Amino acid sequence: MTADGTKLQGVVLNEDSFTVQMLDTREQLHSFEKSKLRSYEKTRESLMPAYDAKTLPDKDLKDLIAFLLAASLQGGGK
Repeated sequence: MTADGTKLQGVVLNEDSFTVQMLDTREQLHSFEKSKLRSYEKTRESLMPAYDAKTLPDKDLKDLIAFLLAASLQGGGK
């Protein structure tokens, strides 16, 4: 949590004893001096939502996997 009370979530890109750089969930880059943060917590918990068969039915999941496989075999569309 920043000094002004803003709470951010994201991925730590770089960290040393004094600073931390992170990419938040909106893909914005942030750099902080640790001494100026109100709090700082790292977790190993994934930011990806848990898979739920109700959200993505089995047929849609299979279609998605087939699409990703085809795209990877074609060089990812590049």
